[in-house]
Amino acid sequence: MNNPLEYFEDLFSSDKSEFKKRKMISDYLEFNSGDIINIDQHKGIIVEKRYFYDEKSNDWTQDTGTLKFENVFKDEFKTEVKIFKEYLLNKILDISSTGISTETFLNQIYSKIQTYLQKANSYYTLYPFIKLELENLSSFILEQLPKKENFTKVKENRISRQATPVVHNSNNESNYFHQDSFNWDSINEDDKIPQIKNLYQLLTKRPPIISADESDFINAFTQKNVQAGITWLLEGKSRKTNVASICYLIHKLKEEGFIDNFSSTDFGKKIKYVFRDKEGLEFVPNNLKSSISDFRKTYLCDYSERIDEIISEI
Repeated sequence: MNNPLEYFEDLFSSDKSEFKKRKMISDYLEFNSGDIINIDQHKGIIVEKRYFYDEKSNDWTQDTGTLKFENVFKDEFKTEVKIFKEYLLNKILDISSTGISTETFLNQIYSKIQTYLQKANSYYTLYPFIKLELENLSSFILEQLPKKENFTKVKENRISRQATPVVHNSNNESNYFHQDSFNWDSINEDDKIPQIKNLYQLLTKRPPIISADESDFINAFTQKNVQAGITWLLEGKSRKTNVASICYLIHKLKEEGFIDNFSSTDFGKKIKYVFRDKEGLEFVPNNLKSSISDFRKTYLCDYSERIDEIISEI
């Protein structure tokens, strides 16, 4: 991401809620049209089919679920705030390491956030979480005003991250944030990259399930730009790429808490962005949409046992 404030500058340039609401519905329709029961265009609420495994009947049963724009918007905004906080900590270290006070920089950012707060009161009164998150961000900025102990802690975190060989030059395009990549969730930040590397090794050992450059694979699970993508080698009975097995892997990683939760409207977008078919080509949206819809009827695939075994070894 070139400008860490780009998201906020765009969001507070005008009321973007209706545009985002329409986009959420459009993105959902692109990959999930077969699962729709009802769509409330005005409120941004989608009622969809969902399938659950009933242990008593030992069978899958159909139920309904609701996807709300407000929840999708909230998750998106909280993610952007989290990313911006990380940027601030890194920037504080960069400035303080030169012996220059960070006070001027932080005051400028704080002033910018106050401007966003004023606009939030005008544009987003229906979404109070925006004001709350901005107020929390303001408090976070004030806490970062020059204190020796804060700089020491940030420096220790930066040194720890620099010891990891996957840290790229900030000018490298592959290091830019991308919302359609997945985000690995680890309690201990130092365990994140080793766990992703372990998954990569498990998926590439013979017979391989994927073909991908390790750095590209790591980017795919750390919300960064993906270059060539992850080629999926598992085939179905028709000899075509087994999309259900990709869906199963991502579904299980999310279910087990290895990757951050995300809206079901983003499921197809993320798979399309990160993965490639067995020939290394991007998936055709309509075919992908159909395969995802079929997967959601059972949430299983022909390779479930093998993928379960892989996930158990992470």
